Amino acid sequence: MFTHLDPNHFEGFRVVEQSSLDYRSWKAYLEKQIHLVIPETMMPCLGRIHSQYGPTIGYYIEQGFVECVTFEEKIKLGDLDIRQYL
Repeated sequence: MFTHLDPNHFEGFRVVEQSSLDYRSWKAYLEKQIHLVIPETMMPCLGRIHSQYGPTIGYYIEQGFVECVTFEEKIKLGDLDIRQYL
């Protein structure tokens, strides 16, 4: 879950690729896909994080490493209620 995009919170994001990559085929294990829970208002900010090839999150989504689960004000994950405070 990303709560904000300070570098100490998302700079290690590349670990999602390492967690879900099948090195034999260089494709994502779909059963290991990361479900990134993120406030909807942060998605445009996340999309501005680039490598020389374009938006980093776009690459992870296209490769099947990540599925973004966005929420507006609140979301329930199991027994946990998460609320966005601005």
